[in-house]
Amino acid sequence: SAVSADGARQNLDAEISGHTFALGNSFTLADAALITAIGYVKLRRPQLLQGFTSLREYDDKHAERASVVATLPPG
Repeated sequence: SAVSADGARQNLDAEISGHTFALGNSFTLADAALITAIGYVKLRRPQLLQGFTSLREYDDKHAERASVVATLPPG
């Protein structure tokens, strides 16, 4: 439901705040999954990220990683 999705984004935004990585002090599968999920939302329904500053900052931090850039779709 929309309420559950909003709550999940709020919780995730709060948890990622101030962190470079989703878990621990290095890039893990959790980061790959989160970056992929954020990328999909940005592509299909970017309005769902409005107001979630920490998620946007997290995405910005990783947007220039060579591994992220190499997996972006063309265009």
